[in-house]
Amino acid sequence: MARFTSFMATGQDTIYGISLANITKELKPANWKTKAIVRDGLYIWVARGWQTTREGKKTWRYHVRVHPRDKEKDIRKDFAKRDSALAYANGISESEGKIPDEFYPSFTTFSLRRSS
Repeated sequence: MARFTSFMATGQDTIYGISLANITKELKPANWKTKAIVRDGLYIWVARGWQTTREGKKTWRYHVRVHPRDKEKDIRKDFAKRDSALAYANGISESEGKIPDEFYPSFTTFSLRRSS
């Protein structure tokens, strides 16, 4: 059976581009929500998402995400515990490799607000 996970994109998500200011040497409990790492030239971050059961119960999962997408097949995984996801992401490789070029999307991201 397929599982669907919903996410709220955070600042280090590539939907907003890649900024060198968002790259750190290691993901830690204090920085994983705003930082990404580079391992073997891959831009890697952890995203928290939720899954809803048929009974309506929400469960949280921690997903190791990778850019570029064509390289993520064997790396992308999800975990029930945040610390397991951080340990996996940090342990993908000892080498940073080439830091990806900065880029910013060619569109404007905004949200709709309800009027009062």
